[in-house]
Amino acid sequence: MRNRIRTIREHFGYSRRDMERETGIPAKTWENIENGIQKVNEDHIEAITKRWPQFAYWLVIGKTQPEAGNISPEIKDTTKLDATRQLTHESSRLHTKPILFRWCNRFRWASQRLLLLPYTV
Repeated sequence: MRNRIRTIREHFGYSRRDMERETGIPAKTWENIENGIQKVNEDHIEAITKRWPQFAYWLVIGKTQPEAGNISPEIKDTTKLDATRQLTHESSRLHTKPILFRWCNRFRWASQRLLLLPYTV
């Protein structure tokens, strides 16, 4: 589980201080957990799952259920990549229709910005 906690932290580019700000758990505790000095307890799991509920099942079980919204950071990255690829592909097919092409480019720009926002409930 400590590796999954590290994966979440690194996925968002957070330092342990950032994790402290996001969860209320001291940075030294996160360091001890990641280094195997301290075991994860229910307070740590609760703090992470309150902030990132989409990762709760993956954090605890180690598996994902994308159809139910239970994902991992890796799936979140893949979803972003797939959406961007699909938008790029669709816009390249619309080059003969300038209005649709402009709309698609605007949609691609907006969707890329939205996909970068953190998940909130």
